[in-house]
Amino acid sequence: MNASTQNQPAVPDDSAIERWLPAWNRLAFLAFCLSTVFMVLLSVLATQGWPPPYNHFATGLAAMGPVALSCFPLLYRRTVSLQWFLSSAGFFLLLLLAWLNSLNSPVPMTTLKAIGLFLLTGPVAFWLGLVFFRKEKNRNVFLWMLSAVLSVLLFLGWVVERTEGVHLNFSPSTYALTFSDYHYPGFSWFRFMFFERYHNEIVLTLSNPISAGSSLLLLIAGPLLLLRRERRTPLKVFLGFLLVGAAGLIVLIGKKSTLLALLVAALIAVSRHPEWIKKTVAGLLITSALAWAAKPALIAEYTRGFTDNASYGLRLESWRFGVDVFLSDPLLGIGFNAPLIDRLEGYAPSGNAEQFKRHLRINNTLENMPLTLLAETGLLFVLAYGMFLWPALKRLPGLFKTDVSSLLLIACLGGFVVHSLTFDSLRNPALNWLFHSLLALLTAVPAHDKPTCKPAR
Repeated sequence: MNASTQNQPAVPDDSAIERWLPAWNRLAFLAFCLSTVFMVLLSVLATQGWPPPYNHFATGLAAMGPVALSCFPLLYRRTVSLQWFLSSAGFFLLLLLAWLNSLNSPVPMTTLKAIGLFLLTGPVAFWLGLVFFRKEKNRNVFLWMLSAVLSVLLFLGWVVERTEGVHLNFSPSTYALTFSDYHYPGFSWFRFMFFERYHNEIVLTLSNPISAGSSLLLLIAGPLLLLRRERRTPLKVFLGFLLVGAAGLIVLIGKKSTLLALLVAALIAVSRHPEWIKKTVAGLLITSALAWAAKPALIAEYTRGFTDNASYGLRLESWRFGVDVFLSDPLLGIGFNAPLIDRLEGYAPSGNAEQFKRHLRINNTLENMPLTLLAETGLLFVLAYGMFLWPALKRLPGLFKTDVSSLLLIACLGGFVVHSLTFDSLRNPALNWLFHSLLALLTAVPAHDKPTCKPAR
């Protein structure tokens, strides 16, 4: 070996890195799945119940951990697609507009925290889905994970279980898991982290039955898509049980908006397949009967809900007020989560002014997610947000007409969108993450998806 060869720098061997990249990709997808479980079960509690800095750190790690893990293989192999590049550019545009929105807000830090949480738990999930759902195996694992999370919620929703030292009392109308005794060593720290702010409760979905119904409606997508493709009888029975149980629990919640969302999802599902109408009607009747048997006062609750004229008047007034707020600053918005009560000056409510003012002072919401985004974030942010979601939106017409799996997924998303007209759904981190993950799944599902396994001979 001559001297010139000895003096040359060693060429790095990339074979070792290439061998580790598949395992790295699996680790990144596992982190995404764990983040989804965290977002559904604990994100609301983390953001509102844990003391700082744990609340911000936990949510930020759940959102950005999978992002960091997924970027390394893409950048190392230089396999960045045009869609990935455009989505990344769109996200940075949303960040810029979010910053401008906070500067335009009377409470800049409050707006920055609120819109930052929205971006971390929504568009980030969509971006991650575009990366991971290109593989069919990842899509199947994600659907099974949704089914597993749904089974946990159904267990907590229907069953009252007693164990040594711990009393689990999970109410389907409050979605709260209560611990009554503490006999275990070291449990005081765990209690401080998880229960102190909520009076010894684990709050899964804001202790709000409306958001609880939306969680179930989105999670139904897991067993619904798997049931059509699964051939093994035991698993089909399990998935069917999840569907019936989730639909029954949605009915059991006793809220008219949640029931309407379920009916809209069912109508979308049967719109292209009239032969499904009999099965769908029979399924809804069975689940309604089970819910009524479990809660005899259910009919009275729905009667009160549908005959409550005050709630209708309040929502109509919110529409008028929301349009007025939007016109006051149409481009940049008044600031996400800014106090709406300050915008009442110069506005004349058509109904009970004191009741509407009290509603804004207590809830600070327009009870309508699309209207909230338009009024509080402005037209520029909404347009950029729509362009960011364009990979999913552009596929809706074609998939609705041609693919059954996509039709079922669109049904769940459509029911959720209708439900979002009655409350600010995407302020909830769990709903925000689930909704955007399923939108990303819609962009990746190929037309005419085939069964996942062959029928047994």
